Amino acid sequence: MSDELYSELDDVKRVHFDQDEKEERTVDIYVSAGSLTVYDNPWVEEISPPNIPAPSVTSVTVSSEKRNPFRAAAVSLGLLCLLLLAGIIGLGVKSIEDKTSWSEERNQLWVHNANLTEERNQLQSEKDRLEATNGQLIQERDELLEKLCKEICGSSSWQRLDYSCYSFFKSKKTWRQSKQHCEKNNAQLVIISSRQEQEFVISRVLPTDPNTKAWIGLTRQVKVWTWLDGTPLTTDQYWHNPQPEDDSTSQRKTEDCAVIAKSRIEPLHQEDCMERKTWICEKTIQ
Repeated sequence: MSDELYSELDDVKRVHFDQDEKEERTVDIYVSAGSLTVYDNPWVEEISPPNIPAPSVTSVTVSSEKRNPFRAAAVSLGLLCLLLLAGIIGLGVKSIEDKTSWSEERNQLWVHNANLTEERNQLQSEKDRLEATNGQLIQERDELLEKLCKEICGSSSWQRLDYSCYSFFKSKKTWRQSKQHCEKNNAQLVIISSRQEQEFVISRVLPTDPNTKAWIGLTRQVKVWTWLDGTPLTTDQYWHNPQPEDDSTSQRKTEDCAVIAKSRIEPLHQEDCMERKTWICEKTIQ
């Protein structure tokens, strides 16, 4: 019976199934003669049809020539992934190292800043202490100079500025007589060497009368105005306008002496040395 079936089978067999719903379906089954199993009376009623084996999985064989490019691509991709991973790990390690280094530098800066702050506070304290000491020393110096001024000058009419005492004499003499009077009292006609001294003489020594003019230790010698200590007059800001004339243009040859007046802008004037005026003496505290 099997031999007859094998001889009668074609490449395609049609099998008719009669189902409960009485529906007829046609299924095309493609089998090979070598894999076909024949059962006796398979279509007898109340007998289940045989299990039809599942279609076999067909494997595809790829030649070695086609596998090599895929393998090379896979290897390359793997190496690239490894390189990327190594780069990421390296960057992570570098970031950690940088963060650690930055933290150490920040801590060092904080310590350094704290040290500088402490040093600054110490210096400020030392500065305050020195200023307090200096103020105390200045006060003691001034008190000592006041005592020396009273001892040396011997009269309350003398006014002190730094290491000099000044006194105004309201009687009137010529410039030379005034100079001699100061020298007899171990003093000299006042020599003004700074703007501060000039302001002091005007505000503290001269009387309040604005018309008062007093001799000072300044004369003209060979066209040059010179103080009694030999220092030349180096600025014209002391002079009343107009400035003193030299011998070539002066109309009055006797105007060789200077006086100070109650003026804060241009207090010095040139006058005839033979006129009789008040004067100011200066005594140095030694």
